[in-house]
Amino acid sequence: MSSICVAHLIRRGNDTACLERFLQSYRKQSAGIDHDLIFLLKGFPEGFLEPEIKSLIRNVRHDCFWVPDRGYDLETYWLLVGRKVSDYYLFLNSFSEILNADWLAKIYGNASKEGVGIAGATGSWESLYQDQLNAAQDIVRQRGVAGLFHPRVAFNWLRLVAKSGIRRTQFAPFPNPHLRSNAFMISSLCAGQISVGKVRSKENAWRVESGRRGITGQILAMGKRAVVVDSEGTGHEWQRWADSRTFWRGRQEGLLVADNQTRRYQEATDEQREKLTKLAWGPGR
Repeated sequence: MSSICVAHLIRRGNDTACLERFLQSYRKQSAGIDHDLIFLLKGFPEGFLEPEIKSLIRNVRHDCFWVPDRGYDLETYWLLVGRKVSDYYLFLNSFSEILNADWLAKIYGNASKEGVGIAGATGSWESLYQDQLNAAQDIVRQRGVAGLFHPRVAFNWLRLVAKSGIRRTQFAPFPNPHLRSNAFMISSLCAGQISVGKVRSKENAWRVESGRRGITGQILAMGKRAVVVDSEGTGHEWQRWADSRTFWRGRQEGLLVADNQTRRYQEATDEQREKLTKLAWGPGR
């Protein structure tokens, strides 16, 4: 038994290009440390794989773990925690692409440090509560108080204010540091103390990832640290995440594991990138 389990999610119905991209990067970039690779097969009948997928993974040493097609990724990950014994788990979503050599050794080297509870390739300070509040304030700035007498403007403003009120109880205000769930490592000891539960809606998934009682929030409440690991293997405390240039800043030069959201930024216009940077790290970045 390896002390490290790398779990990559394969969702039935996804374009096989996602899997091909991951496998190409997995073969190209050495992990730098021994591990077990497990494919989380979501939505496939037990024991069944489409011939195309079977062909793609046949030359990679791996095990398969069939999981039902319900819930979001984080719920699926914790199903594995309950059934696969390992010292550390590294979870990679369907869109993951490894960018640098010794990627696993770099993440493990930080995740296994004293006082660290979780380590990931990307993090953010975004607050969904703050996003709603800012959107409501933008309406007043753009339309003025007089604009709120227009029925449609008033309706949109009240909707945003109400939603921000609900989210205030669920999400901390900005900055709201949380590791993103596209690529992160956690020890079995910490994972066993984390409450994830059923994650059956997008809103619920956001709460588990970035909410007050989300995974990072629970790790911090244990008195442990959450670090972002860059392409050089440097671990960054949350106050320095923006400067790591791993997510939605600069050219994302420090990125260790890419996903659909980091590619979204790479493919965006300068104006779009500026908006994304502001969401993740606030104005002035």
